[in-house]
Amino acid sequence: MAGAAETTTKTVRVGDVLVDRGLITSEQVDQAITAQKESGKRQLLGEILIELGYISQEQLTEALADAYSTPFARLSSRLVDGDVFNVLPREFMEEHDVLPMFKVDGMLTVAVTDLTNFFLCDEIAQHAGCPVQVVAVLADDIRKIIEELSQDEAPSFDELFADAESATATESGDVDRSDVEDLGSDSPVVKLVNHAIHSA
Repeated sequence: MAGAAETTTKTVRVGDVLVDRGLITSEQVDQAITAQKESGKRQLLGEILIELGYISQEQLTEALADAYSTPFARLSSRLVDGDVFNVLPREFMEEHDVLPMFKVDGMLTVAVTDLTNFFLCDEIAQHAGCPVQVVAVLADDIRKIIEELSQDEAPSFDELFADAESATATESGDVDRSDVEDLGSDSPVVKLVNHAIHSA
């Protein structure tokens, strides 16, 4: 039986989130809403704000991730476990801009771009057959890595762990692998995403 996705269903108003963080003004939100109505297209408010040049995609994604209490990261191929990369069909990944990253203690961590699509998280869990937690990333990063890993063999989680373990040992001395695995059990996102951030 497939596991459930670990998601939050709280409602977040994009305009309010961006204004509260000082990224845009209320007037700019109003202008975007007007443009949204006049265009006649089915565009999200965030997409229009980006088109108008008021914010960047990274600012939008990071702000929404914070509002949904979800980790945000600039994705790199070293965060993707080759053993789980193919748990989702490539067509599904490309259609929905999602990417399975790694699996720890039966929990699959997946990079996503749309935190408001709660049904998508459930669909991923159904495909993977296990519980899912998400990391917010940029769509361009996902598309780039899907292309890279479809051509080259992705490293295994053990190789990723060894890399992270080596980097941690360099900074703080000897590493107790059991301690790191305990941390990974509680929050695998934090361990590997932090490693990618510090190594960037």
